[in-house]
Amino acid sequence: MISPLLANLFMHYAFDEWLRRVHPDTPFERYADDALLHCESLDLAEQVLQAVRERLEQWGLVLHPVETKIVYCKDEDRKGTFKPNR
Repeated sequence: MISPLLANLFMHYAFDEWLRRVHPDTPFERYADDALLHCESLDLAEQVLQAVRERLEQWGLVLHPVETKIVYCKDEDRKGTFKPNR
């Protein structure tokens, strides 16, 4: 039972606080080791994804190659299309 608590404490400092400091305009949610980051453009999403990849590698962690992707959230204001392929 202590392992999830320790993992969340670690991720709070290694990921959450780092992301708030380095990309303060990128809102995000995280539950355990899953995260959802909201970027305003594909270019920004690619930059933030690379920064997150490098940050986690500093701690000996890697992003899941299949589950990690950039997706487009379509709504009334965003009518474009985008295939998740990253």
